[in-house]
Amino acid sequence: MVEQQQFEAQDALEERVIEIARVAKVVKGGRRFRFRVTVVVGDKKGTVGLGSGKANAVPDAMRKASERAHKNMHVMNLAGTTIPHESLGVVGGARVSSSLPPGYRCDRGRWCARRFGSYGRA
Repeated sequence: MVEQQQFEAQDALEERVIEIARVAKVVKGGRRFRFRVTVVVGDKKGTVGLGSGKANAVPDAMRKASERAHKNMHVMNLAGTTIPHESLGVVGGARVSSSLPPGYRCDRGRWCARRFGSYGRA
């Protein structure tokens, strides 16, 4: 019974690929290429996880990213589809605030839109 509930919980999660990037390492014989994949996993009810994986092939990198996202799950408090508190993300010189009035969509780029979409916020 417990195993069936865990499988149902896993099926309810939605995975979205945020980024697929080819990265190169310069070695003596030339360049070695690998792929880095960033994945966000969420149930659209306030639980979300973010993970990234790197491998020689895209499917392997996606699998690693998905596993890390499932391990890195966090619960966000939601009031309907609105985050009831302000959340400020800072990366370098960019600052992203998640406080929007009810009914507004996230128009702050594809990364934020996909992350907030996984929370259950439009």
